[in-house]
Amino acid sequence: MKKAYLFIMLIAQLSQYCWGQNLSCGTESFMEDSVTTALLHHIRQLRSYNNDTLFFRVQIHIIRNSNHYTSLNIDSLKKDFQALNEYYKPAAIHFYMCNTYNYIDDDQYYDFYHSDEAYLRNTYNDPYAVNIYLANTVHSSSNVTVAGYSYYPSANRNFVVIDYHYLRKSTLIHEVGHFFNLLHTHDNTHGYELVNGSNCAVSGDLCCDTPADPMLSYANVNTNCEYTGTSIDANGDFYTPDPHNIMSYARKECRDSFSSEQYERIRDAAFLPNRQILCSHHTILESGAVTSDTTITNDYVIIDNYYMSADSIKIDACAEILLNSSVTLHKGVILQ
Repeated sequence: MKKAYLFIMLIAQLSQYCWGQNLSCGTESFMEDSVTTALLHHIRQLRSYNNDTLFFRVQIHIIRNSNHYTSLNIDSLKKDFQALNEYYKPAAIHFYMCNTYNYIDDDQYYDFYHSDEAYLRNTYNDPYAVNIYLANTVHSSSNVTVAGYSYYPSANRNFVVIDYHYLRKSTLIHEVGHFFNLLHTHDNTHGYELVNGSNCAVSGDLCCDTPADPMLSYANVNTNCEYTGTSIDANGDFYTPDPHNIMSYARKECRDSFSSEQYERIRDAAFLPNRQILCSHHTILESGAVTSDTTITNDYVIIDNYYMSADSIKIDACAEILLNSSVTLHKGVILQ
């Protein structure tokens, strides 16, 4: 009987990680050399910002085999990128690409292993963009096959890698969440969050508007996105987690929302130095005038309540030129 019980427990534990083809996230929990407690609990003191949209440049690296093959559908990738912007819009964050996709044609990296990361980062990373690598498969530092992983801000690693088969299953949005300092809703590095929420600010995912999570999976969330588990916390209270939260391990088809405090953490993290350097490529022309010949070049150029009149004014943006209210353009102004 005892052996049978141990076997059942082992199967239950494995189900938390395997779930057939529905792979989990490989982003590792916080360690001393990663995000510090000071960052986790002190970050909201950074809120001296306004609500202006932050524009983050993205460089996508597509890893193909040596014969230039990948089954990744570019049209599908474009839709995923559009969905990424839709989900981060409430945090006033907009992602854009200036360069075309960077193709890496090498059998060595087609199936990505964690040991490959340093070479890829050092060889292909754009230091002024969020670098997202798309591979056929992804293997974590413990050599477990995962849907993808990324790094929290204080790790100072500008790197996100994703098994592209999971792009349409909220994985891109989930991993970018880690990139902007979101924890898994079941994270217990700083202790288990209690169901009554009394320790929500210092335990779990450090967001008090996400309910305590015992670790969701395909085993305890049904196809109607309902939690079916019976786990209890240290007080004996039954968990009532949110299977719709993007940072959970619920069924990927269920994950479709961030909470208000999660959006606050994303916005806070966007102002950290190693994230700000990725969004400093825009020019804002507001409440003024250009009356002499000039050239303005940047990724994004935003023009609002502005008057332009000269023989030669050239505005060159790789991403977009936004013309807002009360913009007057005279001949000699070239937008491209």
